[in-house]
Amino acid sequence: MQVNLRTLGPNEAKVVLFLTEQSRNVVRAADIIEVLGSEQTARKVIQNLLKKGWLSRLIPGRYIVPAASVRPRESRRKQYPRHGFSRR
Repeated sequence: MQVNLRTLGPNEAKVVLFLTEQSRNVVRAADIIEVLGSEQTARKVIQNLLKKGWLSRLIPGRYIVPAASVRPRESRRKQYPRHGFSRR
């Protein structure tokens, strides 16, 4: 079965939104369980986000969020000031 890396389900989007709002780059499984309210759902969402590249496992139960996936495009653009070249 092929995984669509660009599409997030409702629970995956909820977790990514939580991580974005909290500006978190390390998250515990317990944090995701708390956000979703169900351990079973949280475990499935974690697996999906790992497959899609939105999370990477540090150690069991702890995950790192790749920086580009949690920052809105606008803030990423602002980090690179223009020095005579176009950065779009």
